[in-house]
Amino acid sequence: MHICTYGVRSRCSFQQTGKFEDLNSEAGNSRLHAFLLVPTRARTLYYKYHRLTRKPSDTQQDSYGEGYKHQEASKYNHYRHYKAMKQILPLLLLLICSTIVADDFQYTYKGKTLTYTILDEKARTCKLKDGHYYGTSGNQVSGKLIIPSQVKYGRYYYTVTELGACTFYGCSKLTSVTIPGSVTTIGKCAFTLCKRLTKVIIGRAVQSIESYAFSNCNKIKKIIAYPRQAPRAEKQNTFDTEVYNQAILIYGNEKEADESYGSNNNIWWKFANYYTRDLSE
Repeated sequence: MHICTYGVRSRCSFQQTGKFEDLNSEAGNSRLHAFLLVPTRARTLYYKYHRLTRKPSDTQQDSYGEGYKHQEASKYNHYRHYKAMKQILPLLLLLICSTIVADDFQYTYKGKTLTYTILDEKARTCKLKDGHYYGTSGNQVSGKLIIPSQVKYGRYYYTVTELGACTFYGCSKLTSVTIPGSVTTIGKCAFTLCKRLTKVIIGRAVQSIESYAFSNCNKIKKIIAYPRQAPRAEKQNTFDTEVYNQAILIYGNEKEADESYGSNNNIWWKFANYYTRDLSE
């Protein structure tokens, strides 16, 4: 019994202090009595933790031989790497959280409630929420839609600068849409499968229209384009072939606009029916 007690007490004292204590000392007895009150599972975890967090001294390593020395040194190196990662991880998480903003909110304008995603909190910009390419739209609307240039969320107003990808995907009851002058980008498949869409008004600030933005919208009859520079639409499938043949394209009568829309470097020259008018208002 005396030998067994010695083993428990000496192990306890070695793990806490890094050295063996005298059996008859007060410190040894107090530590032993306190430690024996702890459940066996907790003591096991205590041992494992302290074997990793304490670097063995040279004397201890030599006394247990080269195998022990290699094993303990390897454990200590693993702990050093873990400790370094533990210090870096909060900084990485803070960096990620500060750069990624994905707050969604809803705003009602002229009877239509749409969902928006914040793009830049400092600049107070947002976009219409993305949908998914497998058939889920970011918003469900019908009838005539006028998208606002600014929306309110909490105490602040946010400028709408983008129409997200697939944001109105499959809105089969949408008949017309007015895109505000604050929007610069119309996302991929933004209006795909809006089969009853007949009229599209493109705001003055639109610079690019991504692929398939108006695919399978073959009932479009009129497109009014306010930008003086024709929006970039590199993909020929932005509109359906029927739209190029039947729809009327209207753009500004400025010389700059006429040259831009008439250039064969974009899709706009493919419209068979077009005319110009004063869109400066």
